[in-house]
Amino acid sequence: MTKEPLRLSNIKGDLMKMADFYMANRTDVRLGFAVPIIMIAVILGVVTKSVWVGLALSTLSYFDIARYIRDMRAYRNTKAQILGAIERGDISVSVETLSHIAEETIYEPYTTSAGGEGHRRNWKTVRMFYFEGGGSWRLPRVEKHYAWSKDYYMSPSGLLNTSTQGEDFFFVCLQGNYDIAYIYPCDRFVLGELKTGKEDGI
Repeated sequence: MTKEPLRLSNIKGDLMKMADFYMANRTDVRLGFAVPIIMIAVILGVVTKSVWVGLALSTLSYFDIARYIRDMRAYRNTKAQILGAIERGDISVSVETLSHIAEETIYEPYTTSAGGEGHRRNWKTVRMFYFEGGGSWRLPRVEKHYAWSKDYYMSPSGLLNTSTQGEDFFFVCLQGNYDIAYIYPCDRFVLGELKTGKEDGI
């Protein structure tokens, strides 16, 4: 099997994808509450010919909008952190041996428009990759893994089904932030030069 070079530009795109994944998990319901409330508030304001009725109802959405703005700022900061770390070369690369893959139910709270937690959707079933060195990686729900690869792009189920116990992976993450990480099978990829340069599009 011919191995494909793993370049810094590829890692950059995949780490950005992880930032998108975590951002989507944090904000998937907030605008879903805020937008309909604002629309109803506008309609009632027009029907009753009262600005105060519309404003009073729309206050129910302010909390969600404020949290959405806060999350967007955190998202931009995370992306800036990724770009800065790549520019400085502050990424960690290690070879880790896969111990096992487990299906787990995790508690991941989100906030409802009323300010409480929506318990019905707090529990999620996820796939976790565990490595002999003690590290772990959560399989994200993305359309394609390694979409930039000519030969080795695959779906999440493809990565899950082709990963076996004892297999070695490159585990790449931001130094000090193991949430933003990606794994690459060593039998398909070979580590290229991990420094910034025009040839990598950085």
